[in-house]
Amino acid sequence: MLPSDKQRAVTEALSDVDDSIVAWEKLVAKRQAIKQAIMQQPVTGKTRALKQGMLNQFFRLRRYNGKSHEHTNHIECESFYDFHVHLAPERYQNFGTREDAYAEPTERYSDFRGAVQYLIDDVNLEISPQAQNDLFGEG
Repeated sequence: MLPSDKQRAVTEALSDVDDSIVAWEKLVAKRQAIKQAIMQQPVTGKTRALKQGMLNQFFRLRRYNGKSHEHTNHIECESFYDFHVHLAPERYQNFGTREDAYAEPTERYSDFRGAVQYLIDDVNLEISPQAQNDLFGEG
């Protein structure tokens, strides 16, 4: 049997290891929750940013739509039926309608995949050709 001071030291060391394991398990669970949330968010082509001077208020800066409906830019009084990109110009932000009510027709895409590629190009996003599972602690 170990002397009591050595038993106390072993007990403290084991307790520290247990605390470290619990902290590690919480970190892994948090990373898995973040990964799941990211994977469940659909690719919508919407970019959101805080409205200036308004706490917890968001608006879309850009939205990519298909050729499924006629769009009208109300300030300019122009309509079109085509693939289009909604933007949030200052004049529409100040007009009092939805800030992304303005849209421009585009020929840069003609399907969902093209719209996603257009979004990626617009925001200068680079997608690594290598798997990035290590970010979430998976091999």
